[in-house]
Amino acid sequence: SVSIELIPEECRPSRPSKSVEVRGFLIDLYCWQLNPDTRIAIDGADLDESPEDHTIHCMRDIEQCRANGFGVVVEQDDGTYDLVYGFDDAGNEAVLAWLDSTSADDSIGVEITVTGLETGNDVVLNDLTVAELTGVVVRFHRDVITHTGFLIDILCWERDDHVAIDGAILDTNPEEHSIKCMRDVPECRENGHGILKPVSDGCGYDLVYTFDEAGSALALEFIDSTEKENNIIVTVTGEIDTAGTMYVETLEAEDYQIHEGYLVDYYCWTLDPDTRLAFDGADLVNSPQDHSIKCMRDVPECRANGYGLLQMNEDGTGYEYAVDFDDSGDEAALDFVDSATITDDVYVRIQGTPVSNVENDYFTLSSVSIELIPEECRPSRPIPQTPEPTPLPEVNCDSLSSVSIELIPEECRNNSNIPQTPEPTPLPEVNCDSDDPDYDFALALDGSLTFYWRIVGDSLQGRLLKKGGGFAAIAASNDEFMPNSDAIIGLESEEPSKYEILTRTTPSKRGESEQTLTDTSTTVLDNGDVDYRFTKILVEDGEITLNAVGETLFIWAHGSGGLAFHGNNFGALTLDLGSCNFETISLKPVTSQAIKIHGMLMIAAWSFCAPLGILFARLKHLALRHGFLKTWLYAHAFMQITMLVLTAIGFSIAYKAIKKSDLRDDHLTFRHPKLGVTTMVGAMANVLMGILRPHPSPAGEDKSFPRLCFECLHRVVGFGTAIVSLITQLAGIYKAMDLQHISQIRTWNAAVLVPVCTTGFLGIIATLYINFWMDQPSNASPHKGVDKAVELAEEGETKKDQKQIPSGYFEINRSEYSTST
Repeated sequence: SVSIELIPEECRPSRPSKSVEVRGFLIDLYCWQLNPDTRIAIDGADLDESPEDHTIHCMRDIEQCRANGFGVVVEQDDGTYDLVYGFDDAGNEAVLAWLDSTSADDSIGVEITVTGLETGNDVVLNDLTVAELTGVVVRFHRDVITHTGFLIDILCWERDDHVAIDGAILDTNPEEHSIKCMRDVPECRENGHGILKPVSDGCGYDLVYTFDEAGSALALEFIDSTEKENNIIVTVTGEIDTAGTMYVETLEAEDYQIHEGYLVDYYCWTLDPDTRLAFDGADLVNSPQDHSIKCMRDVPECRANGYGLLQMNEDGTGYEYAVDFDDSGDEAALDFVDSATITDDVYVRIQGTPVSNVENDYFTLSSVSIELIPEECRPSRPIPQTPEPTPLPEVNCDSLSSVSIELIPEECRNNSNIPQTPEPTPLPEVNCDSDDPDYDFALALDGSLTFYWRIVGDSLQGRLLKKGGGFAAIAASNDEFMPNSDAIIGLESEEPSKYEILTRTTPSKRGESEQTLTDTSTTVLDNGDVDYRFTKILVEDGEITLNAVGETLFIWAHGSGGLAFHGNNFGALTLDLGSCNFETISLKPVTSQAIKIHGMLMIAAWSFCAPLGILFARLKHLALRHGFLKTWLYAHAFMQITMLVLTAIGFSIAYKAIKKSDLRDDHLTFRHPKLGVTTMVGAMANVLMGILRPHPSPAGEDKSFPRLCFECLHRVVGFGTAIVSLITQLAGIYKAMDLQHISQIRTWNAAVLVPVCTTGFLGIIATLYINFWMDQPSNASPHKGVDKAVELAEEGETKKDQKQIPSGYFEINRSEYSTST
């Protein structure tokens, strides 16, 4: 007794989705339907025969291919390939994200494994219809990537706010996540692993890849075997898919570590072990953010005794010295403090390789790199827990009646109840103790040069210890400048000698009769340092007196190799040789920004404007041939005047920068400024000659003698000044490099030479064309008519005046250009 009723489609239950997994090649649907008969893609790949030839470039960079979706072609029984699935919108977006980010060769095809669900719907593109796949996850073969980051377990990462079971906050401080947590907690072992990467703005970390089962097995194998306690950084390689899974092939541990904390110099940390007060008064245990850059940078003892990192101790009661730097790390710290623009609150992230250190509570890092963490990216600063203060006794406020008051004479008063204010703890004095028994004092002038001395009778016994080799110099001065100072300079190749510094050029050695130093020696130590020793008489005729008691003004410098530019390795101080009381003098150098602006203006003037002005003048024959009588002249004059204006601005910027610095007397001492002044004078003279040039002779007559002299002199001065300007620019670039104002010397050289060479090449081509290929008039010498037109153009002749031009001046290609033109 069956009855049958058709159920409308909209009333039917949803069809169960079928899960599929296929392996094939990625193609874009636009290329597949482009040629239905041949299946030839835009890039020429035969998609039904060789889809492995379909390139990443075609799918990624051609707009039609990007916009019309993607699918997978699978090999059939007959060896050809057929399109079996197209992807839904989410799948297409995931594929595009991979195409845009991959570093794989863009000239190869993409083999993939696709998993997803059949929706029962179709993807339609023009005449193409193919089954749609949703929930698409695409694994990309042939694209093995390498990534380095912090290893974490997925269970701890997915906890609230990414706070691990051991308390580590994984998205800000993953270095604190312990191996014990990942190894000994069963849930952490069983729920897989992944790897982090820094987020794009530098504030924290994010999970970049989750490992497949094989990857988690490799992670557990490493976790069970490592001796590291935290700071677990690994490098993994493998294929990835659009779901963020990495199919790990290799996993290797990295030796380096990453730490965050407050940068501190070791001298200030050990200065007062009881209070941990720094030289600038900062409380390093409770307020390390108050420790100033100036203290770490400008106090010689701070520079000379190395650097490290402060971190909060385990019980949260204050900061402790947790990480120490080796020599290379100290150099990195010096570079950091020398270039820092902040004043204090030096919270940094460091990366380095641990060095075995069993003698101290802290550990040492080598090959350190230092990065300042912006304030908005830092974790909340832990506040040290201090004991509650003892409460003051309560005041009895009961009132008294029938009060009488009597003044007690001062001599009868009992002062025992008056609170005694403790004397403030004085700042510790600088330690000038010498570690060399031959000398009474030692003072680290910076991280690479230390001055040892003692006074014996009427002489100074001195020693300069230069780290890493190179020259070392110390000089007595009447001011903090080099000129007119008396120097003692040691070179690796000879014993210390007396030099006279009259200007800022290379010092000159004094004559043999003036070399009164005794006990001189130069010793290259086993570690590469150089030890210079000498004895000098304190008071000598014609030289600045060294005071045995009282202040003497010294300047110092050092550098690598022979006697040359010392860059920023210099300083000045007043020093009492009898007590080691000293005061560092802050020197104001020429600003690098001003030098860079000066250089850019000069390059614009002399590598762009001046060559273009010369080129426009060279093209005058072509301009006149086409009827542009005055265009070339206006262009030539505009470029030369612009060049002169830019030169004047650049010159004034350099002059002001030197005037404001401690080099204010150093304007025309060196080759570069002398060449610069010569160039500017030549430019001014040439522009002036152009303005005051002699009038051309009347039409039909030969050029006058003044006119010939002007043309010759104008060309000679112009080309000569251009050549001098090129030498000046290159000399300035190398000087700026020596003085550490710039670092990319190739970029600056290219900015000078490329436009000069380009315009020079165009000028040569124009000259060859004018002299050999441009049609010549039949009844005049080459360009005679054009030359006369040049003169008339310069004097502003109009069309009605052109009837005065002799026949033949414009008889070039009469068929194309009339005489009136």
